[in-house]
Amino acid sequence: GARTVDDCSPARSTLAIPRRKEVRGAAFSISTGAMGCVMSTAIACLLCNNRCSIGRIVSNFAFFPPDPPSYNLEEIGDGSGRLRLRFTDPEYQTAANRLTSGAAAVGVRVEPRILDTARNERIALLHFRHPAAKATLLWSHGNAMDIGDIYFFLVQLCSQLHVDVVAYDYSGYGASTGKPSEANCYADIKAAYDYVCG
Repeated sequence: GARTVDDCSPARSTLAIPRRKEVRGAAFSISTGAMGCVMSTAIACLLCNNRCSIGRIVSNFAFFPPDPPSYNLEEIGDGSGRLRLRFTDPEYQTAANRLTSGAAAVGVRVEPRILDTARNERIALLHFRHPAAKATLLWSHGNAMDIGDIYFFLVQLCSQLHVDVVAYDYSGYGASTGKPSEANCYADIKAAYDYVCG
């Protein structure tokens, strides 16, 4: 017959879980009390490993910055303080040089910037400028990528739609400083929005 696993006696668990309700499995059944004990132990371990912070747990599951980043920003070196984007992959850099020179033929310029946020982080931003633009699109990229990963798409978007495009990296992504978190994400978005509106 089916075995019952019931390690979670009331003395061992502080959760109010029914003790003998069984969940049938392939070879044996597990009481929901045991499952509750396993789950509460797993949650306790997550909390302890993240210094008892639910926010840190959420950040660990919600944010996946690419490692290594697809690009870096460096000063041009002419004393102007202007920046340029350099891809970490040489093939991407060659493709970017070709694409940028073609886009420049229609007047598209890419201006890398660093913005300070309200949480004292520095975020990377790319401003794609089209000479005929009458609107600016603020682009917040998806998870597990940085602005280098969508660079080629954004050049084409700017060129084809005749709009300016501003894209930024969240804290901890790409060339931005800090660690990804919900609070940093809000501050990053606000800094980018203020840049567009300012």
